Amino acid sequence: MGGQPKNFGKLSAGNSVAPPWIPIAGPRAPSQSQEFIFDKLRNLIYMGKQALVEFLKKKRQNPRDSAAFRKSVFPSQIPYLINGDPKGSLQEAAQNILDQIFLSPAISTNYNLTTSTQPSDPPFSPQEISAVIEHLPSGKAPGIDGIDNLLIKIIHKRFNNIFPTLFNKCLHLSCFPDSLKIGNIISFQKRGKDQRLASSYRPISLLPTIGKVLEELMTQRLTYHLESTNSLNDRQHGFREGKSVDTAINELLRNIKTRRRDGKHVLVLSIDIKGAFDNLQHRAILKTLDASACPSNINRLFHSLL
Repeated sequence: MGGQPKNFGKLSAGNSVAPPWIPIAGPRAPSQSQEFIFDKLRNLIYMGKQALVEFLKKKRQNPRDSAAFRKSVFPSQIPYLINGDPKGSLQEAAQNILDQIFLSPAISTNYNLTTSTQPSDPPFSPQEISAVIEHLPSGKAPGIDGIDNLLIKIIHKRFNNIFPTLFNKCLHLSCFPDSLKIGNIISFQKRGKDQRLASSYRPISLLPTIGKVLEELMTQRLTYHLESTNSLNDRQHGFREGKSVDTAINELLRNIKTRRRDGKHVLVLSIDIKGAFDNLQHRAILKTLDASACPSNINRLFHSLL
């Protein structure tokens, strides 16, 4: 969910650039049931898969010939990751590895969540959705459904109303479908580490690409509202448009030069929190989200996602 807004320009409290969904009259919330939408989506996905197969045949390309399917850990190898002990089922071994990688918080905090009072955002516009899909990177491995970014683009090009209907139904219902949250976790061995230890592997989660498109739409909306209301600290350089590790280093060097010029001592403390992203408590995120400028319907969709 760490994407950056597209083409929003420089945002500040006094200089707010209208996002792409504001000047466009978005469609009304669809009246079809969620079941109807998913039935239609499944049919279109099947048709898109057929088109993808023909496309790959012409290019003689194997859809699984990607980096994510090489040098990975196969299910039959999982038991040996627990100190070489093959006892227990594959599911038990896999769960043991996940428990070691994604640790439970040492101190459980009860975050009391509140209801957002912010106004709702308009529906996702067709242009907004098309821009996200067009910028999907090629060559990324798909999730458990086998639908990759190329297939998403083929479906959207041939049936450009299906994704706006689906995503706006999700927004209207404040529902992030559970089927789009299921990740296929693949472990990659860290170079020079003992292959028998779970800590020697770096897991990646291959999520359904349809869900990743919806996440990007949600993130763009949230980022715009946070930037336009100056809700983010100026010292945050990650996951922000126009800022990066380069701007962070430049600011650090500038501060060092200024202090040394004034005859002062400089101490730099660098902290790396192990597993910070993987082990951040979701309720802490939601509590911060409730107190932010996030529109109420986008907020509820994040609640459904987490």
